[in-house]
Amino acid sequence: MESRKYTIGKVALGALLLSCADPKDTERSSDSESDNAETSTSSSEDAGTGGACLASISGTILKDGEAGMVGVMVPCIGTTCFSPELTDSDGTFRWEYPLSEGEPCQPYDFAEEALHIEVAAAEDPRDYAAYAFILHPTRADISDRGADDFDLDVGTLSLYTLSDEAALFDPSDGVSVDLDGLAFDLPKDGIVKRVKDTDEPIDHLQEIRVFEAPLEDWQPPFAAASLDALYFISPRWAKLAGQGAVLSIDPPEGWEDGDQGVLHLLGGYTSSFGDVAVRDRSAYIYRDDGGQCVNTDEPESLERIADGDLAACGAVSMIQGKLVTAPIPRFTWVGISKAD
Repeated sequence: MESRKYTIGKVALGALLLSCADPKDTERSSDSESDNAETSTSSSEDAGTGGACLASISGTILKDGEAGMVGVMVPCIGTTCFSPELTDSDGTFRWEYPLSEGEPCQPYDFAEEALHIEVAAAEDPRDYAAYAFILHPTRADISDRGADDFDLDVGTLSLYTLSDEAALFDPSDGVSVDLDGLAFDLPKDGIVKRVKDTDEPIDHLQEIRVFEAPLEDWQPPFAAASLDALYFISPRWAKLAGQGAVLSIDPPEGWEDGDQGVLHLLGGYTSSFGDVAVRDRSAYIYRDDGGQCVNTDEPESLERIADGDLAACGAVSMIQGKLVTAPIPRFTWVGISKAD
């Protein structure tokens, strides 16, 4: 597939993929091709000053950690995304940077401009637990000076299928969810969309599904912290009304009443609900001064949680045989770890 650049905020592969930029960055100039041509004059020296030089990204996407599947990989660097790359039928992919003629690679300081990768299924994407993750590759990670010079191998990535079992949210009644060891309540009008400058309740039935990640078999690429449990709640990045939902979770082995832990949420950017006509405006979650992650209309003073960042977002307590979390403001990946 031919690679091309586009500014974030203009991803268009149905309602499948996440844009991953700050909304303030969506006006970035489209002439970044010429900018990159100017900066790549030193690429043959491998960025020369401690940066890294990239020509391609390769890897494999597996279905449920087993056989290869047709998936989609979208790379973004800083606030610029590139066109989606489809895997082959065996799940392998190799995305190539759109280099100027004669240039072996494009130099970047990935400590300053993170590499962001989004993976999703090509067919029926809402039936899979999609995710994004962030990398800061060094020169040694990319340039092996061998046959794959300037290729970053991100290894094996897995997409897991969601169970058919679901709870049905009715905007007029709410719902009590109890799936795969995770439970919570949503009141009426508990899922909202952003219309102009106001949150409005969605007006259609919405399936909610829960997936518990098999941490004994899978190391999620977005999880640097050691987790005791990890869940995915769909529809991914759906915005919840008010303070959000408090989760009650069956404890992993080793937890006892009175134990304290940390809630981790995977940052995102855009959301889509089952109805493509109902789409939330792009937005992040933010960590407030108390360490809890929230939705906010005034983010300037708060810490933004980047798309693909599994961030500490409040406390978890073991109470009467259940793990009780701080409220989650959106549906996303939810991790639990015991406090040190």
